Amino acid sequence: MAHPTLSLTDSSVRRLCLLSLLALGTACGDDATATTSDESAGDSTSTGSTDPTSATSTTSTSSTEDTSSTSSSTASVDESSSSGSAEASTTMVDPTDGSTTMVDPTDASSSSSSGAEESSSTGTMMGTECPYGEVMSPDLLNASTAGQDSEFTNSCGGGGAPDVSYTLTAPADGTYFFTATSPDGVVDPLVAVYDGTCGGPELACNEDIDGTTTAARVSAALTMGQTVTVVLDGFSLVGGAIDLEVAFFEGTCPDGEVGDIVPVTQMGSTVDGDNTTFGSCGGTTGNDDQWTFTAPQAGIYTVDTLGSDFDTVLYALDGCGGTELMCNDDAGDMTSRINVTLAEGEEVIFVVDGADLESGNYNLNVELDACPDFEILGALPTTESGTTVGEVDSSSGSCSFGDAPDVAYTFTAPEDGTYIFDTEGSAFDTVLYAFDGATCDGTELACNDQAIGSQSRIVLDLVADQEITVVVDGWSTAQGAYDLNVTSPECGNGNIEFGEACDTDDLDGQSCASQGFGGGMLACDASCNFDASGCDTCGNGTVEGADECDGVALGSMNCQDLGFDGGSLDCGADCTYDTGECANGIIALCSSPGAVIDGAFPTTTDTINVPDAGTIADVDVFVDITHTWAGDLDIVLSADDLGLSTDLVLDVCSSTDDLYGFFNDEGTTTPGANCDEPIAIEGNMIPQGSMATFDGMSVTGDWSLQVTDDAGPDNGVLNEWCLYVTLE
Repeated sequence: MAHPTLSLTDSSVRRLCLLSLLALGTACGDDATATTSDESAGDSTSTGSTDPTSATSTTSTSSTEDTSSTSSSTASVDESSSSGSAEASTTMVDPTDGSTTMVDPTDASSSSSSGAEESSSTGTMMGTECPYGEVMSPDLLNASTAGQDSEFTNSCGGGGAPDVSYTLTAPADGTYFFTATSPDGVVDPLVAVYDGTCGGPELACNEDIDGTTTAARVSAALTMGQTVTVVLDGFSLVGGAIDLEVAFFEGTCPDGEVGDIVPVTQMGSTVDGDNTTFGSCGGTTGNDDQWTFTAPQAGIYTVDTLGSDFDTVLYALDGCGGTELMCNDDAGDMTSRINVTLAEGEEVIFVVDGADLESGNYNLNVELDACPDFEILGALPTTESGTTVGEVDSSSGSCSFGDAPDVAYTFTAPEDGTYIFDTEGSAFDTVLYAFDGATCDGTELACNDQAIGSQSRIVLDLVADQEITVVVDGWSTAQGAYDLNVTSPECGNGNIEFGEACDTDDLDGQSCASQGFGGGMLACDASCNFDASGCDTCGNGTVEGADECDGVALGSMNCQDLGFDGGSLDCGADCTYDTGECANGIIALCSSPGAVIDGAFPTTTDTINVPDAGTIADVDVFVDITHTWAGDLDIVLSADDLGLSTDLVLDVCSSTDDLYGFFNDEGTTTPGANCDEPIAIEGNMIPQGSMATFDGMSVTGDWSLQVTDDAGPDNGVLNEWCLYVTLE
């Protein structure tokens, strides 16, 4: 409510309101539905005079019927106008429709919209503007606390928050429910009910129905003619829109029996019915009919209101006034649908209710949802298409999640063999599983969620005439159109099926080259796997068959292994060793330290001492390192006595393992050019720095290989390294 505009000072108005409350039992602004001052009953006029020095003030009112009344109070009133008059008008705003009411705060004839003539304070009411109006039962009220005062501090909260209040006079004995919701989410509402008009004891208070919503709901057992005050308040100081729903429950349960035969349609009307109960998803103020149903057999029962002519709410209870089993308001349209799992002979109550205040003619349709739903027939391969939309969640698999609807098929194996079921081509995230036997709750044989993107595949070995149930389900709540593809791979039929790399002459577009060989003829064997015996192994980068080496792969050999003093070994195009850079008469010194390489340690260093031998013409280095992340390695060669060094390799090949090869300015590859397993860095490699920095220098002195793991946590071992020096 907007703050009133007063012709008196605020302190004068407060005193006048107190005077009115104490002398007349009526609070300022009690009548939110009164007409404006020039439209008051009988065209009466109000005048008043106050002696500001007197402890007694008198207000007299005359009407056109020559009637008058006088009341007195011992309260002191401040003078607030130049004329000395204590008259003041207050502008009131009806929070439900925005209309204004002019109220004379000194006029004892003001009364509440509920017709009550007196209002007293119990300590819970902080202001004097209660009530704002009346509510009916049933009723739907769109109110707002925006701009209102805080008049109530309730047992469940609301102190300091703006609030509005309404009176209700019970039309009959019964239980009344008051539900407060925030239509725009601005207010976290609470609702409280007080006995009497604004000043009685609190009967009930609630801030949240449960932990899933901010809506508030209370109930109160009232007798016919009893008046209560319903307060709409907030859990925080924010004001805003609050919807109030008032419901009165009376009637009998059940209204009839559906029986125990399905499918069945029960027709009826709630137009002249009663409001006996409500569900968690609605039906508080709508009339309802309750029907007893007895399950003829165990299973999932689908219940809907298709064919009804109003906005229905449908729910199931485990007896009159019992626990709710399922509730639905709108199943894609204004009709409702629920699925209930029942045991044979189990009795439940199906309630057809109305959303808000709606009522009308309805159809209550009940049927048993059989599982499995369909049968796979015909020759393989075959595809069964359909949709899970509108189906029920009849079963679940060990790899499934959620309560998505599903469709089940029975399948009988025509012969012993392997059978593949997949959902490739479906329009949603599927889950696929199978049970042994024609049942949706048997022994699970297989379950898969994502084998083909978001689609599923299971492979089963079945014997002839074995019957199974295959279920197309959805992940979480996913549902939609599906394709269920069924095949039985048969090697030798010329068709490549699941589990086959090839079939007869169909190689699926593969060749020796695509399989990593240098050339030759790829074939398919009797097991529908590739036969590479006709492929040329030279050129695939792997030492195999008659290969001595292949590309950068040297088969763990070096020049010394082939009888030379040293040098850099290479591989020819025919996969035989190229010893062109191997030599005799050179200095060849090796070290096998077996030193640990670890990112947690300092740089690993190993030193070879070269005696006085002459001047350097060329330097080559061989390195053998085992390491689980070659990309962490930095390797540097140093001529310590000369103060010279060069980088051999710095951080190449990332996550692949190991290094085995030569570093030579005349090499045929570069570090990191291949990065293939089993050896990441290998071959006759051009170092990342130049070996020429040592040319023309004396070879005499200490030479060091420094290996740093600059990342971790992987580690390795410096197995061996060799220094090959050709002298001038």
